[in-house]
Amino acid sequence: MNVIEGGGAPEPDWNSLFDDVLDVSASSEHWRRIVSELKTRELLAEVNAHAVQRLVLSYVIYDRAAREVASAGAVAKPK
Repeated sequence: MNVIEGGGAPEPDWNSLFDDVLDVSASSEHWRRIVSELKTRELLAEVNAHAVQRLVLSYVIYDRAAREVASAGAVAKPK
């Protein structure tokens, strides 16, 4: 984990959670955006880290699913 300077919440090791470089990059971007907003509003605490991690995971998994639907269609053809 990397501690964001003055952020109070350690950034998860996205490489251990995702194997796709784009997912890792997107995760880090989402994390920094959310943590920055919480810090600005003085709502960020270390105990928020896991909740923020789950939110970031949700964003990335949703984005991945949306890309799959966009490229393959909403319903898979039966085999």
